[in-house]
Amino acid sequence: ISRMRDAELRPVLDFGRGYCRYGCVACTESCPAGALTPLTPEKKQQTRLASTKLDYDRCIAVVNGQACGACAEVCPTHAVRMVEQGEGFPTAPDFDAAYCIGCGACYHVCPVEPRAFVVKGLARHETSSGVRPGGHGIGDSPPASLNGADELQDFPF
Repeated sequence: ISRMRDAELRPVLDFGRGYCRYGCVACTESCPAGALTPLTPEKKQQTRLASTKLDYDRCIAVVNGQACGACAEVCPTHAVRMVEQGEGFPTAPDFDAAYCIGCGACYHVCPVEPRAFVVKGLARHETSSGVRPGGHGIGDSPPASLNGADELQDFPF
């Protein structure tokens, strides 16, 4: 039974239920098995914990011409930003994996099933390129708060 309780306390990456908060290091500080190296928030913000790919064939902005941009709104490193597709078309996401930390926020807010983003945990963490210069793209709106215990805002889909 105690093993069961220990397992319940371990962090789990389930991007359908949540995402890894940009400024949070709680799991690295409290890992009961010692499998996670404690990180400062600054170091964690450049640590890639999962690989992420954008499947443009699933993206509603690309496939259906429907305005969206939820992924770019929540991406803390600007790995996803919205770009013009041409006159009369909505903006579409431009994804640069070099800046992605694999936090899963893009997957979490994606309104399509199956999701346009595919996020898979890495066996060994990597270093990202940091925050992408140039912001989120069209309008350069700030991202939803991904620090601390703040929740993502509901999207009107």
